[in-house]
Amino acid sequence: MAIPVKESARSTGYEYPDVPDFSLKEKLLQEKEAAGMYFSGHMLDNYQNHVRALGVGAISTLLEQDETGAFTARERARVTLAGTVNRVTLKTTKSEERMAFFTLEDRMAEIECVVFARQYNECSHLLRNENGVYVTGTISLREDEPPKLSVNRIEELIEDARYHGEAAKGSKPAAGEGAPRAEASAPQAKATSIAAARRLFLRVP
Repeated sequence: MAIPVKESARSTGYEYPDVPDFSLKEKLLQEKEAAGMYFSGHMLDNYQNHVRALGVGAISTLLEQDETGAFTARERARVTLAGTVNRVTLKTTKSEERMAFFTLEDRMAEIECVVFARQYNECSHLLRNENGVYVTGTISLREDEPPKLSVNRIEELIEDARYHGEAAKGSKPAAGEGAPRAEASAPQAKATSIAAARRLFLRVP
């Protein structure tokens, strides 16, 4: 004989509220806050369309070394890079002016950037952690140190949700300003670039 079961006894599962998912940016910020690194992607993923239109190169190309261990980047070479701002440090010069140091990070590597007083006055509002920017500057080399970028200009990247193919005025690098190697957009080109790489960068604290 079947024994009747009360409705309350059948409903043992917990019903979660139906709420919208976090945006990629929110997920990444929370991941980095909790674990110190990203898991779902990279903050630069929010700006893929604009970065692709700019045709900038990867930071890792500036960190390549020859057989002697010397960096292959050229002193005073003019480059344009895209990435996110991290670890901003402010300094006061002897003339009581503000300047800044920050790390520009893309998906594979990072480079230290130096912003002198005149440029800092123009772009200080862009120097926020995790903010997407593209930076034009000149390479600075010192013995036994990775290349640094002396900043001439900083512009804000446009997020994919707001980017419709019309890059900000002047966003295209001028002739001769591009990074040593443009970032490939075709899957085959990316696979070739990875296969030919001599160094692997792992961001693990």
